[in-house]
Amino acid sequence: MTVFQAAKVYAGYGETGEGRALCERAWEFAESVPALNHDREVAVHVYDAGWDHRRPLDPMYLTGAFFLAVEEYGPGSAWVPYLMRELYWYFQEISDCDEFGSLKKRDEDRELAEDVRQVAMAALGGFPRGTSHPERCQRSDVAGYAAQFLYLAGDDLCRHALQEWLAGPVSGYESGTALVNFLLRLEAYGPARAAAERTLQTVEADPDSTGAEKASVLLDVAFGIAMAPDEPGLESLPELEKQIGALAHGPFTEGQAHVLQEKLYRYVIQRLDEGGEGQPARLAMFGRLLFNPFTEGSTWTQGS
Repeated sequence: MTVFQAAKVYAGYGETGEGRALCERAWEFAESVPALNHDREVAVHVYDAGWDHRRPLDPMYLTGAFFLAVEEYGPGSAWVPYLMRELYWYFQEISDCDEFGSLKKRDEDRELAEDVRQVAMAALGGFPRGTSHPERCQRSDVAGYAAQFLYLAGDDLCRHALQEWLAGPVSGYESGTALVNFLLRLEAYGPARAAAERTLQTVEADPDSTGAEKASVLLDVAFGIAMAPDEPGLESLPELEKQIGALAHGPFTEGQAHVLQEKLYRYVIQRLDEGGEGQPARLAMFGRLLFNPFTEGSTWTQGS
């Protein structure tokens, strides 16, 4: 177990070579000892280490670890949200995996579709709801992962999981942004705007939130208003744009800058498509955002 933990530490620090070597040593040892072949606790760590270090990535390591962890530690185990989060990020990196039943449409993913459906159902049925705010947040996160897995697996029960996700608290930037993005994918613009506004409240209340996170959520709110407008919302847009522009200088990582510029393009193009504003108004908007899609370069670049 110590070797597995050391391998995970190496992975966390990006030392993939050392971590991979430790992972393989631990894997060979576990396979060489017959008693360990039937030890679920060891197997969970073996699969988790395989996910961290073996390439190409194989999501079956995560689903295998999930079912073993539920058997060994119960459906309320901390392994449940952890493994679901890893699986969620795996799907975020796959192209053409953002439609209802995406996994069922590809022959090579049909087994995975059934596995993630079972993961979602086991989590929804067994992970405790809790009563404290942190417990309710964790349950809401689990419901969110489950909703997205069921959606990709083409199961209509994703609607029930989504309702629970919507009704639960927003635990932080990551879960709130995931909810907004999922609702936008469904073209549910009113709920997406409401979710973005709730996420902004959570991020603003978090002393550890970053400027990049706040800018991202402010852009989600502004885009939500543009897609589901009302008079108070439209009147608030100039002030929101000023707040967004005030964060333009970062610092951001390269990845954060890329995401923020995509959101800026999305918002600006939507506003321009609405029409009804003359050139002075458009230039004023660009000035507030410190972003002009028609000029080369941008203030919104990687900072230091």
